[in-house]
Amino acid sequence: MKQILKNIEYVLILFFCLTSTLVAQNQAKEKSARMIDISGVVVGEDNMPLKNVKIFSNAGDIITPASEDGWFSVSLKENSVITVEAFGYETYVWEIATTLPNRTIVMKQIPLFTGENSAVELPMKISEERRNIVGAVSIIKGEELESYSDHALSNALQGKGLGLVSIMNGGGVIDNSSTLYLRGIHRSGSNEILTIVDGIERPIDDVLPEEIEQIQLLKDATAKILYGARAANGILLVTTKRGVKHKRVIETSFESGIGLPTNTPSFLDSYEYAKLYNEARVNDGLSPIYSDVALEGYKNSEGENDLRYPNVDYYDYFLRDYTTYSKFSSEFSGGNEKTQYAMILGYVGSTGLEKIGTNPRNNRFSLRGNLDVQISENLSGFMDISGKINSAKRSAINHSTAFSRLSSHRPNEYPLVISEDYIEATNKGVPALGGSTDSPNNLLGSFLYSGYAKSENINAQMNFGLNMDLKAVAEGLSAKAFITFDNYFYGQEVLDKRPATYSPLWLTGHTGSDSVAFIKVQDEKINKNVTLGGNNNVRNVGWTGQLNYSRAFDNHNLNSSLGYFYYRKEISGASQDVENTNVYFRSNYSYKHKYIAEFNASLMGSNRFNKENKYRTFAAAGLGWVISEEDLFSDINWVDYLKIKTSYGVLGYDASTPYYLYTNRWYDNGNVQFGEKNSGTDQTRISLDWIGNPNLDWETSRELNVGVEGLLFNNRLTFDVNYFNELRDGIIQKVNSEYSSIYGGLYPYMNWGKVANNGIEAEVHWGENKGDFSYQIGGNIIWSKNEVKKKDEILYSEDYRRTIGKSSDVMIGYVSEGLFGKDVDLNRQVLQTLGFYGEGDIAYKDLNGDDEINDLDRKALGNSFPRAVLGFDISLNYKGWGFYVLGTAQVGVYKWLKNSYYANYGNGKYSVLASDRYHAINNPEGTYPRLTTTRADNNMNNSDFWIENTSFFRLKNVELSYTLSKIPVAHSVKIYTRGTNLFCISKVKDLDPEVINAGVSNYPVLSTITAGIAVSF
Repeated sequence: MKQILKNIEYVLILFFCLTSTLVAQNQAKEKSARMIDISGVVVGEDNMPLKNVKIFSNAGDIITPASEDGWFSVSLKENSVITVEAFGYETYVWEIATTLPNRTIVMKQIPLFTGENSAVELPMKISEERRNIVGAVSIIKGEELESYSDHALSNALQGKGLGLVSIMNGGGVIDNSSTLYLRGIHRSGSNEILTIVDGIERPIDDVLPEEIEQIQLLKDATAKILYGARAANGILLVTTKRGVKHKRVIETSFESGIGLPTNTPSFLDSYEYAKLYNEARVNDGLSPIYSDVALEGYKNSEGENDLRYPNVDYYDYFLRDYTTYSKFSSEFSGGNEKTQYAMILGYVGSTGLEKIGTNPRNNRFSLRGNLDVQISENLSGFMDISGKINSAKRSAINHSTAFSRLSSHRPNEYPLVISEDYIEATNKGVPALGGSTDSPNNLLGSFLYSGYAKSENINAQMNFGLNMDLKAVAEGLSAKAFITFDNYFYGQEVLDKRPATYSPLWLTGHTGSDSVAFIKVQDEKINKNVTLGGNNNVRNVGWTGQLNYSRAFDNHNLNSSLGYFYYRKEISGASQDVENTNVYFRSNYSYKHKYIAEFNASLMGSNRFNKENKYRTFAAAGLGWVISEEDLFSDINWVDYLKIKTSYGVLGYDASTPYYLYTNRWYDNGNVQFGEKNSGTDQTRISLDWIGNPNLDWETSRELNVGVEGLLFNNRLTFDVNYFNELRDGIIQKVNSEYSSIYGGLYPYMNWGKVANNGIEAEVHWGENKGDFSYQIGGNIIWSKNEVKKKDEILYSEDYRRTIGKSSDVMIGYVSEGLFGKDVDLNRQVLQTLGFYGEGDIAYKDLNGDDEINDLDRKALGNSFPRAVLGFDISLNYKGWGFYVLGTAQVGVYKWLKNSYYANYGNGKYSVLASDRYHAINNPEGTYPRLTTTRADNNMNNSDFWIENTSFFRLKNVELSYTLSKIPVAHSVKIYTRGTNLFCISKVKDLDPEVINAGVSNYPVLSTITAGIAVSF
């Protein structure tokens, strides 16, 4: 570990020395230069002034024409270089030596989406002009993500990016990331996408938005095939910021704020709980446990430390109303013709909701530096380094356990603290704590007296590469080689203690007076030793060698690449490393920037198959037609750009394939004794775990994409629409249904499963500038649905029982008909065999008409993955004021409502929902099943009674800002306030519809409100 940190330190020192030297040289030149005045006008080739022109200087200035006539005037230092950019025009570079008033800059028009500024990044550091892309690639700019205040970048992606689905997981201060999908769910099992940062697989949540230049979503076969065997579910490719010639950037930002829980569950107090628990016992044919005196005692309880009648509101006692959040970032970038550099420093910190004991704290420090150097005329190189240190501390009880106990410990279960009048505190000052046989771990003891847990997560990432221009061999020929190395270290320090707890036992003597005795339900655990645990190292190594040929011949453009990629992931303690190779070929041809054709091939290699099947060849191809270039559209002025595209390909996939399935697996199954009884020698027993399948082959994905994209109405309307159709075949599954039970469960894995997935994605934006006012409004939608074509399933005679023919996320359960006694006659002919049932229990529908409710009466009730995901955004700007709003929605998604908030039975805690239970006398209009202390088997079966449509609309992100420009101390100062997760509209009111366990078994979803300042120098 120390050697790793020292190596990182050496690399950082080297990088700082290089960049500091470059910055110092530039500053020295600037100080010695005199100021000169320049002015001019920017026009097109038709000599008409251009609008929306941006002019940059190498000193960092950003100049916008003073009027819509394209005129500008500015004072710059001698020998400055300015860069002029306009959408649809070739970039103009002007080296200024003397004062030149009224210079006319003529911009050369180029076909839309061509040139360096329109480059789309593909895997293996291949770039292609957006106009020539024949597949489905969507782009998210890094600046679009900066307004979302969160630790995890994945949370900021919700509602962004065509075809991207981001679903929050909850998790609290330390781990609250989202799961990302592209174009729905493709297969049975894992469907998570591949995240690539600067050329290799890396966690996206290690990256700050301020570090990102842009994110490419690679969705079709032609885009994904280049990375190889792990990419079939889709690729989220992150390109971090690099220095740009003649553009200096120095920016610093800071924001701070609070996080407010969006939903927290409500539970009954001790008095209400005791009343309903008595009712539950009577329902079970038992006598009430709480007397009228006890009920009165709970009604007038003195609170959490009342020895006899405690009443603990755990959420109120242990949690505060808010968390804190702060963030800092600083960027330094620039460069000249020889060298370009970019360095971004970042910090994100937050605290938790706990107000008793150690308040969880998470601090993350990050550094990223990218350096590009022109070594000689034909040789250039790059070096990228990044590091992250994530330090977290909390009490010994983790977030999940803490909230699970908050939501399950009964309000009257125990007093938190027992007075010293009864039991003295320890010599360490720890008071006697209450407990019960059901819950011996007193929550106050867990938070305050049980030690702590610290964790350190240290990540170091490095890329080194060379680019060689081989024009001496052939015009347009070049070579590229780069290597990547990552090291991830996770370590934990834990001090685990446990205080003693006591359960009060009240006794009534023969005189009628009461006394109390105490039963120790948990012994004290004294631990002075700090243990180190959870240490884990992960190393990623990758290298690539690549030949490129890019050439324009009159109206012909050819861009081809041939390369080899090797990837290895080593995880400490794992018996097998992840290892993949890929030999890839890509060729993109266009004629007159109008007709485009592309072919890709890949020889993929994986160490998850035997030597006969280790390598497989796959291919993809696509066509594009910029139809707006045809004569048919020459008189249609409102069509600026229109392209039709299609692609088809077959990919291999191995990321979800376990190792060594092609060979028999044996395991240690205890001991066996040979010889006379009790006198023989024990021998290890080896048993067969599964039968290997030497013919096991690759899972494949056959993918079709058809799309259209365009610009209309003088570039004000942009749109992109795609239809996709995919067939996953050969999904590896253990197939039980094909073998007799005499095999004893030793069935081999086979290429058996088959899932078809199809859908439509669309994105539309409208925007324009009107003087000092500009606006943009738009949205995106992805609709997808898959169908299981083949799986390990018995061919049931009843169609409703089959999952084949339904989606892979189907939710199976019983159909409820209401509650016995209220909606259904308890004495009906149909017999339920799912557990004891009586008046107030759930009645189920007999689907097959055999007068018996059993496993044969289950059917599809819903789906757990949203059918459609939408994002809506509005951006308004007027004279320095800015307003941005993002809304997101998930439609057609269901969840089981069966956590401890909804499941009120047994000796568990009762939520407010228990007040709506059915009881023939006490609550005849109740809609919730009757309460019971022992018999809930019938009611807690999966059924449509416990399923809910959790579709929702969420106001995801809002930013209000004001920017001061060209002030004496800085180029600009932006003051802003931001909000995330501000409100949610859904049928689910009590809990969060997206993260149904938030606040119950994990942290609540937080609504974050911050204020900040960003300064550009």
